[in-house]
Amino acid sequence: MKCANCGNNIRNPLNFCPYCREPLNKIANQVVNKKRFSIKMWFLFFIILSCAVVFSVFSLNNEYPLNNQLTSFMDKIKYYVKSVKTLSEVKELNNFTEPITKIEFTLVKGNCFLMGDTFGAGDPDERPSHEVCVKDFYISTKETSQMQWMSLMANNPSTIKEPQLPVDNVNIKDINEFLIHLNHRDSKFHYRLPTEAEWEYACRSGGKEEKYSGTSKETEFKDYGWSGTNSGGKPHPVGTLKPNGIGLFDMSGNVWEWTQDDYIPDCYKKINKDNPICKGASDNKVIKGGSWNLSERFARCSAKRGAYPFGKANNVGFRVVAISVASSKIN
Repeated sequence: MKCANCGNNIRNPLNFCPYCREPLNKIANQVVNKKRFSIKMWFLFFIILSCAVVFSVFSLNNEYPLNNQLTSFMDKIKYYVKSVKTLSEVKELNNFTEPITKIEFTLVKGNCFLMGDTFGAGDPDERPSHEVCVKDFYISTKETSQMQWMSLMANNPSTIKEPQLPVDNVNIKDINEFLIHLNHRDSKFHYRLPTEAEWEYACRSGGKEEKYSGTSKETEFKDYGWSGTNSGGKPHPVGTLKPNGIGLFDMSGNVWEWTQDDYIPDCYKKINKDNPICKGASDNKVIKGGSWNLSERFARCSAKRGAYPFGKANNVGFRVVAISVASSKIN
C-alpha cells in the first residue's frame, strides 16, 4: 500500500503511516472503492455482452417473432439518435450560407404574434388583426440578388442589370424553377417561398409590434428601407441600409416580395391560428414589403397587395425560406 500523503510504500498493515503518521483507514477505503468500481464495470460489460449475444442468436433466424420486434426497436433507436444529432447540429446554427448561391440565411425562432393592422392605418384586407403562431424557420437575410439568381439560372430577367441589385421581373413560375434547382443541390434543407404569416413575423423582427421592419417611426424609415421618398427612382443593392431587430435587410421597401399565400381579401376572418396560409379561389398571390417607387405606406409590415402569379414587374422580387429536413420529418 502507498501512503497518499507522503508517497512511501507501507509493507505492514498499520493504522497509520510510520513515516508521516497519516491515518491509513482512508487509504484503505480508496482501494476498496476502486475494487467496487471495477466489479461494477465488469458486471455492466457482462450484461451488455449477454444482450448482444442474445440479439445475434435471434437475428440468425427470421422465424422468431422476437427478432422482428428487436430489429424494429433498434431501427427506431437508430433513427431517433440520428434525428436528435441532426437537430442538435441544425439548432446550433443561428445562420448559414447556402454554398452554391451564397444566399445567407438567418434563423427565426417561432412564436405567436399579432398579425395584421395593429396600428389602425391599414386597408380592409389587413383586418382583423389576429393572433397566429409559426414554427422555427430560416429566411434569406437579404433579398435574392441578381448574382445569386444567375448562379442557378441561365438568364437575368431584371430591368437594371447589376449583380448586387435584387432580381426583379420574376414570377411564381420562374421562382419555382429556381427553387427546384436549389433543392436538388441540398438534402439538409427544403427551400420554398415564405408564407405571409412567416414573412410578416420576420418583418416585425420576430413578431414585435413594429409598423415598418426595424422601426415604428416614419422619421426613421429612411434608415431601414428604400421607398419613393429616398430611392432616387431606382432599386438599390441588397443589404445597404440598417437591418431589423433580428438582422434582416430590406423587408420594408426596395422590391415587393412574393409569398405562398393566395390573395383573398377576407382571409383573416377564417384563417387557422397555427402556421396559417391562405388558400382558395383566387387569381392572385400575396406580395409584401412595398418597393422603391412607392410611398412608405406600402412598406408597412402588415401591408399587402395581390399580384398575378404569372405576371412580371420591375419592382417585384423575392426571398427564400429554408426548413430543416430533419425537423420537418420529426414534426
